[in-house]
Amino acid sequence: MRIAVIGAGEMGHGVAELAALHGHDVRLRDIKKEYIDRGMERIRWSLGKLVEKKQITQAQSDEALGRIHATLELREACHDADFVIEAVFEDPELKRKVFRELDEVAPPKTILASNTSALPITDMASATKRPKKVVGMHFFNPPMLMPLVEVIRADTTSDATLQAAVDLAKSFGKTVVVVKKDVPGFITTRVLGPYFEQAAWIHEREGVPIETRASPSHRECAPPDAAVRAGSRGPEETRPQSGRGLLFLQGGPPEAHPEDGSGV
Repeated sequence: MRIAVIGAGEMGHGVAELAALHGHDVRLRDIKKEYIDRGMERIRWSLGKLVEKKQITQAQSDEALGRIHATLELREACHDADFVIEAVFEDPELKRKVFRELDEVAPPKTILASNTSALPITDMASATKRPKKVVGMHFFNPPMLMPLVEVIRADTTSDATLQAAVDLAKSFGKTVVVVKKDVPGFITTRVLGPYFEQAAWIHEREGVPIETRASPSHRECAPPDAAVRAGSRGPEETRPQSGRGLLFLQGGPPEAHPEDGSGV
C-alpha cells in the first residue's frame, strides 16, 4: 500500500518508520527541509537501535529505509497515495487547512486519516469534499513501541473507510480500539485527563515534588493493559509523550513550529 505521512515530527516520523517496516511504501512530507532531515535522522537512529537489539536485521532496516521517500511537495506525497495519515500540530484551524489541501491534491480513492489525540474528526471531514473517506487513527508515542491504535469514526465516516483504517492498523501489528462516537479526547485522552489533573493537585496542595511523580518507581506497579500503560511512566514523563490535543483543549498548545508534528 502507498501511504503518505504529513508531518515528520514527533509522531509523523514514527508512523512512517512503522509503515515502512511493515512493507508499505511511504512518502514523508513536511514544510521545511530541516524538519524532513531531522525526521529521517530519527528514523535512521531508531532502525539502528532495532538492529543493535537484534529485533530486526540490517537487511530489514535497509529495506525499510528504502521504502521511505521524503519530500517538501504535498502533491508529490499524495498523488498516488492509498492512505494519507496527517500528523501535524494539534491546532484545529491548521488541521482543517491541511485537510482542505489534502482533498485538493489526493486522488478520489485516497482515505484521509488524522493522528490527532483529541480533536473531533468530523470537523476535519467537513473541510473536504470526501467526508465519507475521513477517519481518525490515533497512534501512541512512540508509534514503534506502543501497541494500541484508536480508530475513530467521524459522523460521516463510511463503513468501508472505517474497516480500511482498522485493517491498516492491524497490518502494522497493532491492537485496535474502534471509537464509535466522535467526542473530543476519544477514549484514552479522556482517561488521561483526570490522571494529569490529579497529579497537578498533588503537587500544588500536598507539595509532592515533580521528581517523585515522574519516578521510575511507577513502573513497579505498572498495569499491563495497553490503554493505561501511561501509568508505567508517571504523569510528568507521560505528559510530554502523550497526545498534546488534551493539553490544547485544557489551556493552550505548547510552543512548536506549526506543521512538523513536533507538538503532537
